Amino acid sequence: MSAGSEGDAPVEVELKFEVLDAAPLRPLFEPVPDPNLPLLAGFHTVSLATTRDVLDLYLDTASGRLRTSGLAARIRAESGRHTLAVKSTAEPLGGPLHRRLEVEGPARPTPDPATWPPSAARDIVVAAVGRAWLRVVACIRQRRRSRLLGRGPTTVELSLDELEALADPRNDRVLDRRVELEAELVKGEVEDLEALAAALAVSAGLVSASGSKLDWARAAMQRSQRRR
Repeated sequence: MSAGSEGDAPVEVELKFEVLDAAPLRPLFEPVPDPNLPLLAGFHTVSLATTRDVLDLYLDTASGRLRTSGLAARIRAESGRHTLAVKSTAEPLGGPLHRRLEVEGPARPTPDPATWPPSAARDIVVAAVGRAWLRVVACIRQRRRSRLLGRGPTTVELSLDELEALADPRNDRVLDRRVELEAELVKGEVEDLEALAAALAVSAGLVSASGSKLDWARAAMQRSQRRR
């Protein structure tokens, strides 16, 4: 999802928190008696909460060409479908708020772009890596609880992500666990997202997320390799 564009590329604007205590946040994803009543910072519920299980494979070359280019490429497996997402390095907008370019396209569960259907996302990856081989550099399994919130013309997708960094796609060994809360601007005003950030920031169980999910998973993998 994206809330705007920079040239022809969609821009993702979102809040990212690391969750130290998820218990106070769970009511945000439970049924509410009256969806018209404000839930948080003037936002009310627009949809019922859903739960999804996804597996994310992050790709790069052995020399890190995508990372050097300020890009990250991820293939997400969900309900038998595979989606390629290419994102730029996040630009901080203050506290937990940031934005970045994001382009998506269809994919298949292989690190070879030649097997993926044509898309703008695939073109970006090929342009960055050339003929170099891609490999899986991080693997994250996550359970995502999400729902849409609305405030006036603004819609936000709020998500609580329970993350597990795995050794590799064929190995269920969990290297680390983490919980994150994200709020992505689907449409509307950034100011409304900032108001939501201020309301969430008072929670003692939240801190601004340091680094991306990829950074966290790579660090977990490096720690595991050093212990061998």
